[in-house]
This record gives sequence, C-alpha cells and structure tokens, in this order.
Amino acid sequence: MVETQYKAVVKGVRSDNAPELKFTSLFRQKGIISYHSCPETPEQNSVVERKHQHILNVARSLMFQAHIPLELWGDFVLTAVFLLNCLPTPLLNDKSPFEVLTSKAPGYTGLRVFGCLAYCSTSSKSRHKFQPRAKPCVFLGYPPGCKGYKLLDLESNTTHVSRNVVFHEEIFPFSTGQSDFPLDFFTLDQESLNTDSPNMVHRAVPVVEVGAPMVVNDNPTHVCSRSEDSCPGNEEEPSKRASKSPAYLDEYYCNVQDAYIPYPLANVMSYTQLSDEYKAYICALTLLPEPASFKDALKFDEWIQAMNEELMALEKTNTWDICSLPPDKHAIGCKWVYKLKLLANDCLERYKAQLVAKGYTQHAGVDFVDTFSPVAKMTTVKTLLAVSAAKNWSLTQLDISNAFLNGDLEEEIYMTLPPGYTPKAGVTLPPNPVSLLS
Repeated sequence: MVETQYKAVVKGVRSDNAPELKFTSLFRQKGIISYHSCPETPEQNSVVERKHQHILNVARSLMFQAHIPLELWGDFVLTAVFLLNCLPTPLLNDKSPFEVLTSKAPGYTGLRVFGCLAYCSTSSKSRHKFQPRAKPCVFLGYPPGCKGYKLLDLESNTTHVSRNVVFHEEIFPFSTGQSDFPLDFFTLDQESLNTDSPNMVHRAVPVVEVGAPMVVNDNPTHVCSRSEDSCPGNEEEPSKRASKSPAYLDEYYCNVQDAYIPYPLANVMSYTQLSDEYKAYICALTLLPEPASFKDALKFDEWIQAMNEELMALEKTNTWDICSLPPDKHAIGCKWVYKLKLLANDCLERYKAQLVAKGYTQHAGVDFVDTFSPVAKMTTVKTLLAVSAAKNWSLTQLDISNAFLNGDLEEEIYMTLPPGYTPKAGVTLPPNPVSLLS
C-alpha cells in the first residue's frame, strides 16, 4: 500500500517481540530490515508507545461518554484514530496528519457523536407499506473506503453500513436508564455489512401510542371510532350546562396589553456594565496571534514593523559588522521570537520581535567560556522593596529597550544574517556574508 499509494519504499520496520509481527518471509522477499526492541523494554519504542497511549486516551473518552460495552473496543480505537488524523497538531505546524499526507484539508461536516442513537433507512424491497421506514441503531464510526456510517442494529444485533441515517446526537441508547435494547454480544454478527442483507429483522420502531383514527360520517354530529364496541347505538346531546371559572382565578388580574419597550435596545445599551473578565476576554480575542515562524509573521504588518524596529536597534548599537565567513570558522544560526507585550490590565502595549542566536550550536571553549543569565532574583527585588519602604524612598520602574546589546564580547563569534535582512540602499553584501558580533 505504501509503495502503490505514496510511491515510497519501506526500508525497515521497528516493532517489539510480538510473534504476530514477525513477517520473516515477507521481509526477506522485500529486502526489509526488521528492528525489534529488547524483551520487556517498551521504552525503546517510545514514539509508538506514546502514540498508543494517545489513541487509548481518546478511545476511553468515547467509551465512557456513550457507555458502549467493552466488546466493541475495536470500534472505539478505529474512531479515535480517524478523529486524531483529522485534528490539527502543533507538531505539524497546526496541520492535521490527513492534510500533511494528502495535501487536502479534512472535512468536518460528516462528523457525528460516537455512540449516539441513529435511525437507519430500511430497504424498500424488504418492507411492506405499513412497516417502519427506519430502524433504531447505534453509531459506531466511519468505515474505511466507503462514504457511509457504521451502525449497530439494536433489533438484530448486526452491524452494517448505510448513508441514509438520521442522528439524535443527544441520546445514547447504552447509557444508564436510556436503553431498552438488550444485546447478546456473543452472537454479534460483525460480518453483516450490507444494508439489504436478508438476515435483517425488521420490527416496528417504538413510538408513543395514540388513539385510533376517527371516522366521520355524513352527519357531522355523529362521530365514532373504528371499534364497533365504542360506538353507542343512540346519539347523545352535549351538555347544556355553562362552565364557570374557578373561584381562585378571581384574585388574579391579567394584563392583556402588548408588552413593548419605548426605545430601541441599541440606543440604551451601555458597554460600561460589562465585567472585567469579559473585557479581558474580548481584548484577548482582538489581538493578533503570536507567530510561530518568520513565514507566519510576514502575514501581518504589525509584526513586520516590529522586526524592522529590532533591526534598526541592532544597527544603531553597532551589534555586528557584515563580513565574509573565514574558512576556519563556523557561523551560529539565529531566529525571530515574537511576543505580545501586555499592560497590567491585559491590554496590548506593543508587538515585540526579538532576534535570538541559536546558542546550542556554539562550542564550549571556542565560542564561549562562561554562561550566565542576568536576571534579578525575587529575593533581590523584595529586599529593595523592603529597604525603600523602611526609608520612605520613592521607586521608579524603567524599561530599557535592547539592554542586552550594551555588553561587550571577548570571543570572536560569527552569526548568520537574520531572516528577512536586506542591506541599505547602495550597500553590497560580500560573498558568503555573515555578521561578526561585537
């Protein structure tokens, strides 16, 4: 399947020591190398084991919500895998596995609540005129290779696939107190997948009983039902006694005038009555998202301006000199980090774009000797606040932009040019340009 559908060649298969995964003859024929973990060492297959845990977490959630018996655990797992393949994940740049594999966005209009009540349309060839047109089922997932839904028939205990289904997503037949459908799962027929299967048992869908239809004769005053025993031989005149309202209703006064407001609602609505939590929520919704990459930041003018301000500050402080990379030197990389700076009331202050070097590519003893983080400890801050309070001093808070650029480097460090960097007009970059940090 991998070779036919995706034009890829399988070179190796990693698994545990399960005997059902030892395809020795197939691997020898295809030239595939089999890698397996040591006995009772699942941590050697950490990626697969973690994904198994993820799938089982979703499968358990589906089972607990719908209260479907454990005998149908295979449908839980298949549905969980289907949903996870359609959900975006940060590991794939907020794309779903389905979109990465097929280059098409998945559709969500056909998703339904797992384990809910569903009425499947019966075949017109296997029913007569007075039989129900649908039968109660339980939704069990999405069958592969078919545009339909997998359903469990609550009457015949068989599974089948159908596309003509009406869902009641708020009703779960297997929940406590909601199910009147006994099931014997030891006789469950999992191979019956055809809607028109002759093994289907069509029974009446339970409905609320109503009175028998009434038949009206030519005489409009004579009405009788279909049952001859309920139709009297002689007609009876209706009672002539006038009805009287109960006495307790005399104490109530009913205002029958139409209720209305004298002014349009929009003219008297005040936004000052909104709670602080709601204002903070609206403020958070109106902010631009923090980009995860330079490509995402180019979509917004605010982040482009923030990057230009950062580059201007770097050039103003003579942070680097543009030169060619010497043959015996290597350049460390750099990237942009984006952050929304907020005030104390959670309102936006400014868009902050910071250029950071990829320090993990530096070599100890060559690019650096000592490492430290010039961040004030809370003990120091509290000490200063206590001293100023005891001596009645006034405090002033300052925010120095690009304070870290004022330091001096003793090592000779080369860094690649920032993403999006363009030289000034009339300036030509040297071959293999890098920035020599100062």
